[in-house]
Amino acid sequence: MPSIPQLTDLQKGTIWGEYAEVFLLGIYTCLVVVTLRAGLRKGRLHLIGWFIIVVHWLTICRVALGLYVLYRVMFIDGGSPANYQITDYVLHGIRQGCTLVTAHLADSLFIWRLYVIWSRNVRIVLLPMFLFSCSATGAVVIVTSNFFLAKGPLYAAIHLWAPYATLAVVIVNTCYVTVLVAGRLWWMGRMLHKMESSEKIRKSRYQGTITALVQSGSMYTIAVGLCLMSGIKRNIAIITVTGDVTAVVVGISATLLVLVRCDSERDLW
Repeated sequence: MPSIPQLTDLQKGTIWGEYAEVFLLGIYTCLVVVTLRAGLRKGRLHLIGWFIIVVHWLTICRVALGLYVLYRVMFIDGGSPANYQITDYVLHGIRQGCTLVTAHLADSLFIWRLYVIWSRNVRIVLLPMFLFSCSATGAVVIVTSNFFLAKGPLYAAIHLWAPYATLAVVIVNTCYVTVLVAGRLWWMGRMLHKMESSEKIRKSRYQGTITALVQSGSMYTIAVGLCLMSGIKRNIAIITVTGDVTAVVVGISATLLVLVRCDSERDLW
């Protein structure tokens, strides 16, 4: 009886990563449909509606490419990065490009939300914009490094460490934005509760907390943090799974923010 071949860590990570990615994409697609319907019903989407659609289609392209990567990892490359061909590096470069464009679109949305919720104070977004430009530069380096790995050890080192440096910048930026937005919403809620009855305060306590967590992008921050910590562990299976999950969570967190604003009684922004 022929023995069943053992799966490598790369193959295990790719399989579980694609399972999680496809499952989250289904939830994400339903969320996008609900958000677009809510926004169109109230006439509040406009440009932000196209933003949601673009981010969603980028995520779909990433998942579709991931399924092809899964096929190559299982049946062509033998589950080892040592067997990668030029096609594999191009596919990884395109997938990373889709992920990074999605992440930076989400970053821009949360930075804009920070700007609006702090009464359009330009000084409050200077540091996030600087960190955003640094992470965007790192994203370009990450994508282009896939095409120059054969040039020498310097390019290989850049390809290895650039994602961690970029992730570190992204998580600092998202933490900064999350804390400022959540803090501002908490302060605004506190001022509002002073003018309301105790019964209304009890009813809106949990709703206000959930709204603050969604609008501050805390889900995005947690996902990026887990992705960075998995990279430190240097386990290729864990890195693959967390990277795939984070790529979809980015879009979900941005869409949840838009949905919450669509359901509010005030204008979207």
